[in-house]
Amino acid sequence: MDDILKAIQQLEGRMNERFDQIEQKADQKFNQIDQKFDKIDQKFDRIDEKFDRIDEKFDRIDEKLDRMETTLNAVARTSNDDTVAILKRIDNNTQSITKDIEYLSEQVGKHEMYFHRINEK
Repeated sequence: MDDILKAIQQLEGRMNERFDQIEQKADQKFNQIDQKFDKIDQKFDRIDEKFDRIDEKFDRIDEKLDRMETTLNAVARTSNDDTVAILKRIDNNTQSITKDIEYLSEQVGKHEMYFHRINEK
């Protein structure tokens, strides 16, 4: 019986050693996996930082585009106002010239004016 007890104790000792080895290997694997996850976390942190910088650049681009749009709108309004002013000036000049022509045609005679125009062609 002592032999059986010794054999059981030896078997238990070997089993405990084997379980300790398995536990050590599992701990090593877990630590390796944990280290890999830490590296992945670091990479994701760097990616997040890059995306933050990209977001900042897009914000600056949006601001520049808004300023450009405001400038273009101001230029368009100004050019429209300038165009309207020029057209009004042309209209006033045309009206003045038309009045002058009507006055002169009354002085010379409208028929003379028409004959003169036909002869010039």
